[in-house]
Amino acid sequence: MKDIHESDTAEAYLANAKERLRINDIGGMTEALQRLSSSPDCSASHRFEAGKLYAAAGNKDDAIQAYRESGAAYIDPEGDTGRAREAFTAAQQLDPQNLDIIFEIARVDMIEGHPRAALAKFSQILSKSNQSYVPALFESACIHQELGQQDQAVLTFRKVLDRDKNNVQAIVSMGQRLQSMGMVPEAVGYFMQAASAARAAGQMGTCRHVINMVIELEPNNPQARMMLADMEELPDPADVHPGDLATQLVRRRDLQQVRPPTAAAPQTGRLAPASPASGRANVAFEAELDELGARNDRMQRKISASAAVVAELEDTVASLKAEVGELKSKLATVAKLADSNTAIAAAVSNFEATIVTLKADIADLRATVSTQTTKLAAATDIAEGVATQDEEPAPPVKADVKRKVTRAAAKTADVKSKEPAKKVTVAKTKTGKAAATKATSPRR
Repeated sequence: MKDIHESDTAEAYLANAKERLRINDIGGMTEALQRLSSSPDCSASHRFEAGKLYAAAGNKDDAIQAYRESGAAYIDPEGDTGRAREAFTAAQQLDPQNLDIIFEIARVDMIEGHPRAALAKFSQILSKSNQSYVPALFESACIHQELGQQDQAVLTFRKVLDRDKNNVQAIVSMGQRLQSMGMVPEAVGYFMQAASAARAAGQMGTCRHVINMVIELEPNNPQARMMLADMEELPDPADVHPGDLATQLVRRRDLQQVRPPTAAAPQTGRLAPASPASGRANVAFEAELDELGARNDRMQRKISASAAVVAELEDTVASLKAEVGELKSKLATVAKLADSNTAIAAAVSNFEATIVTLKADIADLRATVSTQTTKLAAATDIAEGVATQDEEPAPPVKADVKRKVTRAAAKTADVKSKEPAKKVTVAKTKTGKAAATKATSPRR
């Protein structure tokens, strides 16, 4: 197998990494892919394949990073948003809750012209991050502005600045928004703030551009002209190194140094020697300039204070609107409950009326039953009286029957006369009690 150190192209590094994975040499595969990522000819597709290899080896973090680099390369310089979305989606499948990946997919939505889909994803990121994901806040503000939701855009830009006071893009956007609303002094204040932040970050081109925006709005703005003159003394941007900008102190120039040279002065860029009379005039002029500068500083402070007040009022108005919305919702709920209570009260009233009616019906039934019972008793008495009256006397015994009875009685008497009389012996017991015994008939 070809040694990794002999590979000199991205394709060779990728082939080597695949072979290392095939023989389960994870360390060799990782080394080959690291060399691949730093190779000058490493393309978006190479990085996408690297993500696959990392994922197959179980290295999720490196796989996600490779997929992100692949998606970024597909966007710039290749301009293939379809493949970029594919790369970011592959990363999201490894970590569905990764906010950075969701942000990248939302950026693809924006590039493809789907701002509302992007805004939904940015809102999801902000919800999960408790409004702390500044890039998503900034992009959301831009989308609100693009959709014409100006109030929401201003509020979101303010949230960006609350979390990142030196965000140059957000400051400039706020200034542009205020400028479109006709609030030029407030817009100038934001532009100057953006210029200072850009200069502090070493973004000299941005700083110069923003200062020119201020001068277009206020040609005589002394603060902008002083800052522009300060930048003229800085070295050419081509000679500036990032390390030097980090420690470089920008010197504030004196107002006298930015005045144009007099007509008698040679074209050297330096001022001509001043006569005593002109010196006194210069002193008076300098005093006037100092006064103007002081007045300008006071005005700037007032503008900043006014902008802060306006921002606070806007936030208060937004909060009040939200509270009004909640109150309306609660009132609607209360109204529904009131309607329900009215219906329940009506039902209860109807039920009570029904109970009263039933009680009256029961009383009537009881009275009817009592009357019927009384009538039934009377009818029974009448029926018994009628039965007593209807009984007939026994029919008279016929003569022949009487004769038969007489003859039977005579025969009975004759038979009794012929029987011997029974003897009765009375004996006394030893205790003096009598005992009666019947004598048997004499034997014949």
